[in-house]
Formats: sequence, structure tokens, C-alpha cells
Amino acid sequence: MTDEVKSVDINSLDLEEDEVQFDAAADSTEQPPPVPDGIYRAKPRFGQGHQWMGKFKDGKPTSMWPKPNVQFVIQAPGTPQDGQLVFDMCSTMIRFNGASRISTILSKMGLEAEVGQCRGHKDLVKLFEVALEQGREVNIETEWKAQVKGPDGKYKDVKVGMKNFPSDGNGGFSPVVSVPGTGDVVAQATIKKFIAI
Repeated sequence: MTDEVKSVDINSLDLEEDEVQFDAAADSTEQPPPVPDGIYRAKPRFGQGHQWMGKFKDGKPTSMWPKPNVQFVIQAPGTPQDGQLVFDMCSTMIRFNGASRISTILSKMGLEAEVGQCRGHKDLVKLFEVALEQGREVNIETEWKAQVKGPDGKYKDVKVGMKNFPSDGNGGFSPVVSVPGTGDVVAQATIKKFIAI
């Protein structure tokens, strides 16, 4: 059930409110810490208003990907990670071994036979759309990664893996790492591997 949206008269004496507390010291733009490195069950979904982008050669696609990136919603009821998002650049770009990121995800969702029947990027994209509409899930292995953008415009890893980050002083790890010449860089959870459920 969604909240009702309507205009509000802030001077009305009839405006009823529940009492809430606002933390004046907190920053509303602060992001939650990345999920700890580990294996999680996740449900992928498209970002709002997604569209497919493509790279072409001789007028034919060589890869396709959705923009914005796909969101993997962690399914871990009763844990702090439940509902957290991990973003991934899913594409149909064929790697050296014949697989693509999207074909791997679909295969780990149990759709290996259907992937084998795809005869082009468009077929694979359509299968991916259907799988996400059906709410199919996949296991993801996450890994913290802190990156900086170099002068050439390419991103370079400065730290990879949660246990390589500084201590947070409470027995855990801080996602913030100081990089000379750049300042503080915050780690993001990335998907290291897709695993069948």
C-alpha cells in the first residue's frame, strides 16, 4: 500500500501528525555502509525509467546494457542487510569464454537451456526482461571496492575486499579509505560472482 499524496495546509489546526524526532547532527545525503563481503540471495530489478543502450559495429549490436545499472535487492529477512541494494553493470558483451554478464545471471537463475536458445543480443535482453518481471532470484557474492578516477578517465582500484580496509574500532571495518591526492574514498559493494540458488 502506497502513501496518499495530497496538498497540505501547514497552517491548518486540523492537520494531525504522529510525533517524530529529527537528528540535527545527521546528514541526509550520507549513504548507508556497503553490505559486508559475503554471499547473499538477491532479486535483481531495473532502475526507474530504464532503457537499453547498445554498442554497434556495422549497424549490428556487439553488446547491450540497461541504463541505469541493475539493482540487486538483498533478500535476508531479519538481518541489517535485508533490502539493501548492490548495483551492477549487466551487459550482453561476450567475454573470451563465450559468456556475458547477463547470460551468466540467467543461467544461475536456472534458465541455462533458454540462454542456449538465444541467437543474438536482442533475444538475451528479452529473456532478461522476462526473468526480472517474474521476480527470479540469484545468489551474489559481494566484495568491497574503493576506486579513484585517473587522469585518463579510467577507474583504478585502491582497495579491494572488506578485510583490507581500516578497522572501524568496533571489531569491524570502515568503508572509508584515505587516498593521497584525492582524500577520502568510500567503498562500494560490488558483485564478484553470481551463484546458483
